[in-house]
Amino acid sequence: ITLDLQMPGGINGMELIAPLRHRFPHAILAVISGFIPENISSEVGHNVDAIIPKPVDIDAFVQLLENAQQTHQERKHVGGSR
Repeated sequence: ITLDLQMPGGINGMELIAPLRHRFPHAILAVISGFIPENISSEVGHNVDAIIPKPVDIDAFVQLLENAQQTHQERKHVGGSR
């Protein structure tokens, strides 16, 4: 699941992270944004698998998602929560 921190419609990506992680605990969750606060890792780092800055470099984006998928698989094999 990839979501932006800034979204129209009254809810933002930060507000969706916890409900998405609760509903889909085994999903790979990535956050993308043109404005990434300095403290984002402490706020959401433990609930997301990748934090991707805009503008998006496609090769870096693919690499981040591949790394997140590998980490996700390793956690599943050792009995982690995600």
